[in-house]
Order: sequence, then structure tokens, then C-alpha cells
Amino acid sequence: MIVKILLVFLLLVGIYALGRYHRHRQEAVFSTTPSGLILEQGQSSWLPARNWLVTIFLFLTLAGALLAWWLWQDGQQMMHLRIIDIRTGAEVHYQAQKRHIFLRSFITPDGRRVTLSDLERMEVAPEQP
Repeated sequence: MIVKILLVFLLLVGIYALGRYHRHRQEAVFSTTPSGLILEQGQSSWLPARNWLVTIFLFLTLAGALLAWWLWQDGQQMMHLRIIDIRTGAEVHYQAQKRHIFLRSFITPDGRRVTLSDLERMEVAPEQP
């Protein structure tokens, strides 16, 4: 969540900096002569601004791809599940990928969907190598 907030903040800072840069370039285009006339010194170029936009876009795309890869890697982690029946204290052990664990159910690596009753609790721990 903090990464998304930082990316949005970076985008806003980039847009603000681009606007200030463009305004500064436009102010530099015109100058006054000693007689008070305004003369145009040259054409404003969007090339540096475009380069900044492309750089910011590529950085945000790379950051988004890295975040997606990290979340996928995290979801692939194998977890050890211990299901405990609170009436009898009996334990059943399962394995499941982290992305397949939900609030009251999970899917095992062989495709079975296990749903817990109200009288069972689930303890989740990382799989030991």
C-alpha cells in the first residue's frame, strides 16, 4: 500500500516539476529590450519535457512490473496449515500456496478445496525447507 502511495506522490512531483520547468522555459523565450519592446528569442522546445515524461513513465512502468513480480513471488510461497478442531483438539496438517489461502478456506496443491467449519481454527506458518 505504501508503495502505491509513494508512486502516486512521485508522479505528482514529476508533473509539478515538469510544469515549473515548462513555465521557466517560456519565460526565458521572451525578453525586454531597453525600449520596453518584447522580442522573441527562440522557439520553446518540448524535447526536454518529453524526455522527462518518458523517463517518469518508464520508471513507473518498471516500478509497477517489479511490484507485480514481487506480489506473484510472495503468493507462490508454500505455507504449512494446521487445522485444529476446538472440540476434540485433533489436528490435521495441510500445505497450500499463500495465494490460495482465504479467510475460512484454502486450496491444496493437488486441487482440493478445504472449507473450515465454525468449530475449527487454522494456524498458518511458512513451510520449513
